[in-house]
Amino acid sequence: MGMIIDWDGNWLQNIELGIGIGKINININDDSGFMWTRQVNDTTIAWSQFIPSPSKPTEIKKIGSGFISISPLSIITSFQMFTSSDGGNGFTLVTKIQKSTDYYITDPIWEVHAIFLDKDADRISPPYLLYQTSVDWADLVLEFCRKTTDGGGYNCLLSIKNNEPAPKQPNQPKQPKGKGKTVTSTPITITTRYRLSFLSSGSVTSVKKLSNFGNNPNRNIERFIPLYSGGFLIVYNADEFGRRSGFFLTQEGEYVGVWEGFNNDIYHYSYLEHNETMWGMIVQNAPYYWTITTDRLHDKDVVHNYEHRNPNIVETTPNNIIMKKDLDKIIINYNKPVIFSFGNISIYQVFDDGKELLRQTYPGRSKYTSTINDTIVNIKVLSSTFSNPEANYFITIDDGFVNSKQYNEAIMGINKKVWFINTSWNEPDSCLRKLLKLTLVCY
Repeated sequence: MGMIIDWDGNWLQNIELGIGIGKINININDDSGFMWTRQVNDTTIAWSQFIPSPSKPTEIKKIGSGFISISPLSIITSFQMFTSSDGGNGFTLVTKIQKSTDYYITDPIWEVHAIFLDKDADRISPPYLLYQTSVDWADLVLEFCRKTTDGGGYNCLLSIKNNEPAPKQPNQPKQPKGKGKTVTSTPITITTRYRLSFLSSGSVTSVKKLSNFGNNPNRNIERFIPLYSGGFLIVYNADEFGRRSGFFLTQEGEYVGVWEGFNNDIYHYSYLEHNETMWGMIVQNAPYYWTITTDRLHDKDVVHNYEHRNPNIVETTPNNIIMKKDLDKIIINYNKPVIFSFGNISIYQVFDDGKELLRQTYPGRSKYTSTINDTIVNIKVLSSTFSNPEANYFITIDDGFVNSKQYNEAIMGINKKVWFINTSWNEPDSCLRKLLKLTLVCY
């Protein structure tokens, strides 16, 4: 059973999630809701998909449920959920294959699979095999998986643990019988981490060993956070004092610096994407007092080369002000070659009472869009869209309005109420005149 509450802690709804305690993955697209999953046995995962009701967004309803498995011999040792490029959900699973009577030494033991579930929870893909090995590792753990923001598909972090013989002990002087202790060697567990990159088609683009993985390769990782600037923040588990720290990786998985983290005992922490800030909750004299501490991941003086919280966009025209009424197009300059897809670009007008009015919307693949040199996108503006003087608007772009030309994977869009535009002209045929104590208002 789950409970839905609002931001003020008010109860809204009880909802049946499933049997037992499971995991929840909140989709980055608000209208796609969340996914609940639970591993019911060694080979099977149960899932249920929930979305907000279109007529009443505060009411959550179940739209689908089912089970995921690979084969009766494939034991699921770990799995992760993530948001897919089409607004649905994805699963990555690590399985260890049980040895059968006709087992060969070259047969795979460990495998990694990906499965995709569409946005409406009515179509599920077959398992895509991403990785396999016949080496009997001590353990293979799927740390995290995330959709990339630049149209590169998906990145997963794999940790492979292997037991290696302990180094030989130096020769010990002979002891008389019955005296002294026998020195024993303890095997050493070595952890090696890899970045696994793949596409929605199941094609693997790279498996890269992260050889320079921070200053402590055997320290456990708690979170793998994709950043809006295009790289990743790796957060270690809390130390003995409850403090968090970590390091940064580039999009290609290269180590680029340390994150000093929080110097306090952190009860809970999270990442704010729009300004790349980490915040943490410090509990003092629990449960009565708590405070919030924040840490900017980049200096405030650093100017990121993207607009509207999108690392793929270099420039937009107009940016935030329309100076004349006859605007006929919007221009978006991307930092990589793109192709059009089925996501929409939409323009809303915002009124003083907070209400929104959709003025125009259409998908990337339409007669109203065009490109120049594969990086500059032109979007036709209807004459009625920005027709109101001194009015407020915002523009949204769905993930997958454009895809990367290299991989045909969705490039992230722009969320609601991020890209604001104001019309700043006065109507030439509008007037406010005062004549013979009469006020004449013309429109």
